[in-house]
Amino acid sequence: MTFQSTFILLPYRIKYLTFQVYSYLTYRKRYAGKFDNYLNFFLEGKCQCLVTEDTPVFLTNEVKLLYGLTEEKLIKDFDIIDRVTLKEMLIMSDFYNKIIYNTSLKTSGTTGSALIVPIDSDFLRFKFASFYFFKSIHNSGWKVKSGNFFGRKIIDIKSNKPPYWLKSIFTNQVLFSQYHINEYSIKFYIEAIERFNLRTLHGYPSVLAIFAEIVKKLSLEKEVHDLELRNITVGSENLSDAQRNLIEKTFNCKVLNFYGQTESVVDIFECENGSLHINESFSFVELIETNESGVYRLIGTQLKNRKFPLIRYDTGDLVEYDSSLSCDCGRSDRIIKSIVGRNEDFLVLSNGNRIGRLDHIFKDSIDIVECQIIQNVKGEAIFKIVRGKNFIEKDEINLRQSIRTILGDDFKYEIRYLDSIEKTKNGKLKQVINNIT
Repeated sequence: MTFQSTFILLPYRIKYLTFQVYSYLTYRKRYAGKFDNYLNFFLEGKCQCLVTEDTPVFLTNEVKLLYGLTEEKLIKDFDIIDRVTLKEMLIMSDFYNKIIYNTSLKTSGTTGSALIVPIDSDFLRFKFASFYFFKSIHNSGWKVKSGNFFGRKIIDIKSNKPPYWLKSIFTNQVLFSQYHINEYSIKFYIEAIERFNLRTLHGYPSVLAIFAEIVKKLSLEKEVHDLELRNITVGSENLSDAQRNLIEKTFNCKVLNFYGQTESVVDIFECENGSLHINESFSFVELIETNESGVYRLIGTQLKNRKFPLIRYDTGDLVEYDSSLSCDCGRSDRIIKSIVGRNEDFLVLSNGNRIGRLDHIFKDSIDIVECQIIQNVKGEAIFKIVRGKNFIEKDEINLRQSIRTILGDDFKYEIRYLDSIEKTKNGKLKQVINNIT
């Protein structure tokens, strides 16, 4: 049994105390050291990356291992790599076993292909400073009380009574379970937001849209308006106009968009005027035009993370870009018209609850290349899986355990192993296809 599955089953008081230890350690990792310096660096708004295509890549141990270099090389002379190529490089170089790292982040992304990203403490603070720079320009920095609709499971899926959240004393947040939002529980969520005096919320657009839909259905708009939230920030999924309008109208506040990845090669933030800016101070970003006019591949280079230097990494996401765009906010960062991709559906459980952003099922599935979930019947789904060459029986056991942990024991599913999964016309893999909504 993993720590997470054990933690979920703890009595709430013990869980709360355990969580405060985690909260304190998280605070030390993210907000100590140079965090304030990095935050001020972004707030200065120089809008200029210290790295360019002509920057030489020095031969650190990590660079030599991952890229097989024997001499310095300019960034522009590297080939563009995607996640599949990167994972092959990691395996061939035995990278994880040959470097020393204490902290890492995990991601599955929209393809369902897991990746471990080693980081050092300095870069972790740099990364969070970039996110809180975005929050700060909208008057909701890290010291402002916030509610986070957390992707990780923190409350037993079988729990049918509050609390559906954990308060993090040291990081000034309340972490809400997104898996328990329904018509019965919604009033408890609203009461908690009021009781903890939260000023801002953050979460996946799909989750907050579900929240808003239930509020609207139960005619609870006045109660939600009375919360007087400053704003709501969203990320990790593409934000549709319909979602933005629904959430803004329901909560009576602005919805603000942030784009980033665990790989940390590109950050895009919405400014005060509603424009989407590339944070040029965060990383070196290339926009590579596709066959579709005005649509570009999003390629990023991040050398600040010394434990995992990524050079010309293809995020797999596409953006609409027009070089003639400018913004009255005064920043000279390039402006993105829209982010194409990351549109994800949700699954419907047998009890009617809807679960959005399901990448957490695959965070530990390193040897799954791609995954797509198709739902035709409530409480059931088909998991299409493309296995990596090192996928073994243990990986399937872990996957099944993860499905049960996230979706519950009564959720019926079938796993189908395929050689490939059909992509959209833009070359994207839509992770969840819901045919019953």
